[in-house]
Amino acid sequence: WLTHNGRILQSACVGIQRSASSFPLTWGLHVDFLAAVMMSLTAALHFVIHGYAMAYLQTARRRYGILTGLFVSAMLFLLMADNFIFLFVGWEVVSVMSYLLVSFAYQQPMAAQSGTKTWLIHQLGSILLLIGILRLGQETRHFALSMFLTMAEDTAGDSDWLHLAQWCLLGGACVKSAQWPFF
Repeated sequence: WLTHNGRILQSACVGIQRSASSFPLTWGLHVDFLAAVMMSLTAALHFVIHGYAMAYLQTARRRYGILTGLFVSAMLFLLMADNFIFLFVGWEVVSVMSYLLVSFAYQQPMAAQSGTKTWLIHQLGSILLLIGILRLGQETRHFALSMFLTMAEDTAGDSDWLHLAQWCLLGGACVKSAQWPFF
């Protein structure tokens, strides 16, 4: 793990912070233990899937390899996001790559239809996520994930704006991960 002077670090952040009036934006990447575990799992799964697909595919290996590489890079970026803006950018790139991978064999009508369905469903999730992010930003005046997590622990359970934002974020995550009834 990450160490500094012989001590194990719990997390590492790289980035800059800019303030425009009372609305600070932090631009950075954050890796803590959970993010490192999820990144390792994502990379390992990509290695296995990529190896199987390359042995299975007869044509278009290069295009498939590029698409899966971009897909996994976007997922890793999403996992390291330190703010909701980066999270949304990674989310959208994953959506585009999902569409391109699902409709990989676009000459076949079923693949093209499935790709279109994937794109439309992911856009529903993106709209829900964006509503949740904008609502949080409007109320808290920041987009930093770490600040939101500490604020969520301190906020009383009767905050309607927080409930709306949380439901939108949960709905977006359910749509993105193809939970019932969005598959």
